[in-house]
Amino acid sequence: MADNKLFFRFKKFLEGNALLDGVKNVVVGVSGGVDSMVLLRLLEEFSPVAGFRLHVAHLNHLIRGEMADKDEMLVCDYCKRKGLAFYVKRVNIPEYAEKEGISLEMAGREVRYSFFREVKRSLPNSVIATGHTLDDHVETVLLRFFRGTGVEGLRGIPIKEGDVIRPIRFARKRELYQFAKRNNVPFNEDHTNFLEIYPRNIIRHAIVPRLEKDINPNVLGAVDNLSRMAEELMDYLKETLDKLYKRFVEEKTESLVCLRIKRSDVLHPFLLKAFLRSVMIDFGVDPSKVTYSKITELYRLVCEGHAGKRYDLGDNISFYVDRDRFYLKVEKLVNWDEIEVPKNGLVENQYFTVKTEVLSKGKVEFEKDNRSVELLDFDKVKGKLILRRWRQGDRIRPLGMKGYKKVSDVFVDCKVPLWKKDIIPVLADNEEVVWVCGLVMSDNYKVDEETKNILKVEYYEK
Repeated sequence: MADNKLFFRFKKFLEGNALLDGVKNVVVGVSGGVDSMVLLRLLEEFSPVAGFRLHVAHLNHLIRGEMADKDEMLVCDYCKRKGLAFYVKRVNIPEYAEKEGISLEMAGREVRYSFFREVKRSLPNSVIATGHTLDDHVETVLLRFFRGTGVEGLRGIPIKEGDVIRPIRFARKRELYQFAKRNNVPFNEDHTNFLEIYPRNIIRHAIVPRLEKDINPNVLGAVDNLSRMAEELMDYLKETLDKLYKRFVEEKTESLVCLRIKRSDVLHPFLLKAFLRSVMIDFGVDPSKVTYSKITELYRLVCEGHAGKRYDLGDNISFYVDRDRFYLKVEKLVNWDEIEVPKNGLVENQYFTVKTEVLSKGKVEFEKDNRSVELLDFDKVKGKLILRRWRQGDRIRPLGMKGYKKVSDVFVDCKVPLWKKDIIPVLADNEEVVWVCGLVMSDNYKVDEETKNILKVEYYEK
């Protein structure tokens, strides 16, 4: 090999970060560009020493037409010539991106890593290796910084991430060009990498060179050191954040997270903001959209704790305040039709199930302190019973009261979260509210000494 210096640094980097300890199979993602082709060549040289087998995976994105086909041909020819196992897959990334409603870059990444893991699945003791360089890492850190990332985003591209390793993350891209030239490593150049119409290319070709020339010749090393400090800080924070999860997360489903944070739970602003950011990302909010301004607004809402406040986080996710409880919720269109209630039977929709049964007074067992079950005097019902959403102006006369109360006030008194109000049904006799299900029963329909027929109503949320 004509360039032993890069190879020895490569070997030292692998061993120093324990990237291939116990590994018997390496799936290399190879695009045909200089980064991945040099990575493949370095791994070829190292495999006899380390004792692992190479498996080359190439995804044709069908984006660059003839050039994409040339990339595929280059990788296939190289692997055949070297006797390397290789796998090729073609996916129309533009179609996939449109179907999923995501960017081309994100679509390419999703499909690419899915393909790599498809290859890896049948290989024991295996990892995936990608050709990310120090330049890629620094560009990612700067791109996130300019877009307004938190400390977590400053970590950039990890050297090791689950089953994925980045064995040349120490190397400058210009070193790879030099290595390829000296060692006759074939590669194709993607001309779009030089177009300064993409944010990453602007950083690569305009910002970084200017910083190196006028501020710090080793700006990449400086940014890399910053990312390492960010990684160390996040590792330190992880244990604390895990404890906060156990302490504050009261409920968690695919569409809802409930946090209970009391005013007495005094946390440093940095720690509380880091926790809120972590919860948002864990819930599925796009990290690039978890901006400092959003975190600061959530922090303010938590500190003030004014019930009834709602904050739109984008992507159909909202943050609701209900005193010392805070909800992250995926917004779904709450739109259900009125349901006529049978005398005996069961009705349900996506939010609840209601079961009804008419009984004679002597056959009823009264259940105390069970708000899911109510008994009403069936003979006092004047019209047809329906289940519907509450309306502004709805009133009910609660059991034991002479006067009426607004249903909206019932929700407030019962501390019903804002997001839940349109889901809880009211049982109505024509226009009169008989029962705010699970909460308050009307005194006008109560069972008394003269009652003969009882309607038993059971209400269960889904």
